[in-house]
Amino acid sequence: IQFAEEIKTSLKGLLNNLQNGYVEHKAAHNRIIEILHQAIEKAQTIDNISLSYAKGQDSSGVLSKTLQNICFQVEDEMKGLEVFKSSITEYFADNQSFFENPRNIEVINKLHQDHLSKPYDPSEKGKDPNGGDWTLNCGNNKTLHRPNHGLSHTLRGAAIVPEVFYSYATHSTDKKTREMVQNVSKDDIKRMQVAMLFSVVGRKSELGFADNPGVYGGYRRASADLFEQYAKTHYKDLFTSPEQIAYWKRLVLDYGNPGFHPDVNKPEQAIIAKIMRQCHCLDLLRCYSKEEFAKKVTKPLQDDLGVDAANNLVNYSKTLLEKTGDRLIGTKSYNLQEHWLNNTDVSHCINTLNSASQQAPHQQYVVKHEEEESLDSDMWVKL
Repeated sequence: IQFAEEIKTSLKGLLNNLQNGYVEHKAAHNRIIEILHQAIEKAQTIDNISLSYAKGQDSSGVLSKTLQNICFQVEDEMKGLEVFKSSITEYFADNQSFFENPRNIEVINKLHQDHLSKPYDPSEKGKDPNGGDWTLNCGNNKTLHRPNHGLSHTLRGAAIVPEVFYSYATHSTDKKTREMVQNVSKDDIKRMQVAMLFSVVGRKSELGFADNPGVYGGYRRASADLFEQYAKTHYKDLFTSPEQIAYWKRLVLDYGNPGFHPDVNKPEQAIIAKIMRQCHCLDLLRCYSKEEFAKKVTKPLQDDLGVDAANNLVNYSKTLLEKTGDRLIGTKSYNLQEHWLNNTDVSHCINTLNSASQQAPHQQYVVKHEEEESLDSDMWVKL
């Protein structure tokens, strides 16, 4: 009984340590705290175990083995977290070069020149109830085409991919989802970013799915076809087989569908689709009222990730929109000069997003070598 009380005291100390200090990875630590609560509860059953032993039943070692197993679980959680932190730190270091990669810049410039800067198709005007968003008068005789689905919208979608990925990998409230996301390769994150570059290039108007599913579906197919073309000509090393191209083409086509069903034996495809869909949804602050955004975007994100992680993503998306001069419905109108520059000048938009990345949610989590975090070693010794 004395041993059990000592263990219980030590566990409570570690619990306080986690709750009061080492909390930057809340999802992982919540799981550890849950495990420690279980340990405390098991320690409190010492009376029952002692009673069983007194009656001559072989209960020797039951408590110590139980606590040992729990300790192993805690250690596995911490080791897994540290490995992932190291991996994601390396990825974010690599990711800084996504918008500096000459190939990506070439593709972005080409997509902007051939599609994202072009006027919408006049023959589609009669079908589209959103004609007010076809152009934007930016002053000084400057008319911006596709102000709602142009260059800055496209690049914001690609820029936020790693943030959404990281949030699901570390904060998802569903353990299976966390594990599946953590098994997604770094190259798949790059593929997601490339795929997001093609999200709206097939648009001929501002018409959406709710306005006309058939016409909108045609825009999606055009975007997916263009992705396939570039995957074959510009990204042969990233999309290495017809099967892989087909896998990602389907994502470009249908990631926006909440009922997306993955290909056979490819369960991770549904998670990738969700990450891409959330990247798209986070940019809807420029389209939805605060109330509609809270209901359709923020609340589902909070259910998936918890309140803090979800709000961090929403705030970062808001930062990207504001920095690129876009509107926030019901809150802020366009910064016409910045919106013009970030939708007509690829280099300017890239520089804007790179600068804004210093406010990204991952910045508070990435391991800094001079600031290595550690648990109170005394607690582990006692445990």
